[in-house]
Amino acid sequence: MGVRDRTILALAHDAGLRRDEIESIDIEHLDWANSRVWVRAKKRTSRVSISLNQDVLTEIKKWLVHRGEDPGALFKNFDPAEKGERLTGTSIGRICKKYGLGHIHGVRHLAITEALEVTNGNIVEVMKFSRHSDPKTVMIYDDNRKNVSGAISAKLAELRKGNTDNGTGDQK
Repeated sequence: MGVRDRTILALAHDAGLRRDEIESIDIEHLDWANSRVWVRAKKRTSRVSISLNQDVLTEIKKWLVHRGEDPGALFKNFDPAEKGERLTGTSIGRICKKYGLGHIHGVRHLAITEALEVTNGNIVEVMKFSRHSDPKTVMIYDDNRKNVSGAISAKLAELRKGNTDNGTGDQK
């Protein structure tokens, strides 16, 4: 299960996939020749192509050694209660929590914030990576990355202190 879990976390982080997107992947959605996977993206009626880096592809190959290459869900449910073939989004969330990472969406948030860092704040490129349609959403991540609000708050505090305190603690 550790191999499976690493593969799920790699897809969430390196590819920025959402929980439901990971859950939706079947073996036939893997495009090895073009290093990509086709996922059912949020608010989309058809699948979209997501490029995968070599590390993620390697993790998937390691997982397939254990899972097998028969058709169907990439991440199968191995629960003895046999609740269905496909690992559910809830189970994917539990995997993330098991490693102390909080919600699986938090891994995606981390990926988007780090994508902004490595692209030097290129909102357009990160919108493509994250598949957000509204730049305002990505700008929230950018604010978190730069801590713009915190920096402004600190400057305002300095300004307030400068206007009321002459350094001796006395009011001007």
